Amino acid sequence: MALAGVARAEAVAPPPTPVPIATHGTSQVSSIGIVLIGTTAAAGELRLVFTPQGGETVEIRMLVPASMNALAAAQKLGAALTQAIAPDYAVTVADEGRIAITYGQKQRPFRVKLAADPVPGLSVRFD
Repeated sequence: MALAGVARAEAVAPPPTPVPIATHGTSQVSSIGIVLIGTTAAAGELRLVFTPQGGETVEIRMLVPASMNALAAAQKLGAALTQAIAPDYAVTVADEGRIAITYGQKQRPFRVKLAADPVPGLSVRFD
């Protein structure tokens, strides 16, 4: 028997906590390492935002297929970065899935961050 004016309490699950977007902070730097770890669980898109001091922001977008390992993803991302920001900035890819960005022809500090959540299975860390 229900009573009028009495609401039934229902358990409501809290919303999921969003995955934090990787960033190296808000300060400008003269060099940075980007480390990719893992293997993609599904196809997706990796997006970085590169902003040189006093310059225009550039968004780097890279399609990532499922089952791509960190080294292959780093090589592909390194190529996309080189196309977008060289020769003003130098981009090198190391064997272990690490990308380094340093000054090239321009001697201006810069900022890099992820523009969206990383592809599932692939972790992105800034050093």
